[in-house]
Amino acid sequence: MRYGVLRQKFRRHAKTAVSPYNLAITSHPRAAARPAPRSPPKESHMQLANSTYLWPGETHFGFDTAVSLPILARGRGANALFLIADPGVVQAGVADAVCAALDAAMLPYTLYTDVVPNPDV
Repeated sequence: MRYGVLRQKFRRHAKTAVSPYNLAITSHPRAAARPAPRSPPKESHMQLANSTYLWPGETHFGFDTAVSLPILARGRGANALFLIADPGVVQAGVADAVCAALDAAMLPYTLYTDVVPNPDV
């Protein structure tokens, strides 16, 4: 169907709020035999998708991304890791998830926690 014809049909049905996509599907002779298009599942605004940001380094964040750390480290040829965390991160248990993933993958690491928060330089 050409765009001009589709636009004319959309204008005719503008009061019913029918999208051009649905018009193209329902105008087909066998449209009744086809299932209606499904919309993607709605997610809560509190859920974040796993993401990767590329800049001079890579930053991976999202649900359960600590599990992928050994895979990423070995993919870059690492035999051991040096982790730096402040005492608050260790007390909150955030570093435990990373250390557990590295222990499960049998990848040796050293955890350095003697970081001074907001140092005076």
